[in-house]
Amino acid sequence: VYSVPAFMNEWYPRLMYYRGNPVYWQHRLKYGKNFNYKDFIPQFKAEKFDADEWLRFFKANKVQFIMPVGEHHDGFKMYGSELNKWNSVNMGPKRDILGELKTASEKAGIEFCTSSHRAEHYWFLNGGKTVGYDNDTLHPELADFYGPCFNPYTKNNLKYMSKQEKEGMRPTREWLEDWLASSCELIDKYQPSALFFDWWVSSHEDFVPYTLKFAAYYCNRSVEWGKNICIFYKSDKLKSNCFMLDRERTQLDDVYPKSWQSETSTAFNSWCYARTNIFKRPEEIAGTFLDTISKRGTFCLNLGPKADGTFCKKETDILSRLGVWLTVNEEA
Repeated sequence: VYSVPAFMNEWYPRLMYYRGNPVYWQHRLKYGKNFNYKDFIPQFKAEKFDADEWLRFFKANKVQFIMPVGEHHDGFKMYGSELNKWNSVNMGPKRDILGELKTASEKAGIEFCTSSHRAEHYWFLNGGKTVGYDNDTLHPELADFYGPCFNPYTKNNLKYMSKQEKEGMRPTREWLEDWLASSCELIDKYQPSALFFDWWVSSHEDFVPYTLKFAAYYCNRSVEWGKNICIFYKSDKLKSNCFMLDRERTQLDDVYPKSWQSETSTAFNSWCYARTNIFKRPEEIAGTFLDTISKRGTFCLNLGPKADGTFCKKETDILSRLGVWLTVNEEA
């Protein structure tokens, strides 16, 4: 949904409620304070989305796996869910985006993985609680979309809030159970080869018993499916022999004794399509790729599709250039 405003980055729904932030001013000027995040959903149509076309393009450029986002911090699921009505099958595109990509990846012979960022939805839109005017986050009847918006503080200051969140934001038992149910539904529906969780799952100790319970469930299900799986994590609160280490926008100094992953984006400033994106040179991305695989890593590159389901030319050009380079150097 954040690809509709397409400004700054995928944190648009959070930043639009923090006074003084460029996203806040952009939103006030272009849409007005009475235009809430849910109001973007009807404009998210993905009318040109063609999963088979995406996978043909990826395969031609040597991609070996895909990891589309199942649900980001904004709480909008990109698949049909029995747990929450705010999803791409019920509204917006009215299509199972994730399911179509899984089917297309299987036809192309490319591994299908996915990611869940639901954990952070607990507090992600909490700026609306202190922004100082009426908005959707204050209405309990919309909590199934906006989440708890947990915010124990009174200041509407992003730097202050971020500091406090790092120091002691604790999820409730209800939210942990919600996260566990959502995670299990996601892997049951799509049987991904890997599941990526963002940082809060592996950095907050309250998640650990629930994460380990999920890992046991996922591993047991994978035996039933007859396939190998892995779970990515970002900090050492999770056991490294059960999970795969992931490094966002960074690499490791030396060869790692186990498999790991480095991920980066085509843009310096964003993990989604935005009109304000500043893109990297293909040569820079290739250098990161080489450094990663030389240290026993897997390399994951993010591309951000537009709200109509297509990629901008700058991103397709980057991947095409990398595809040519990989074709020449594949054996090495």
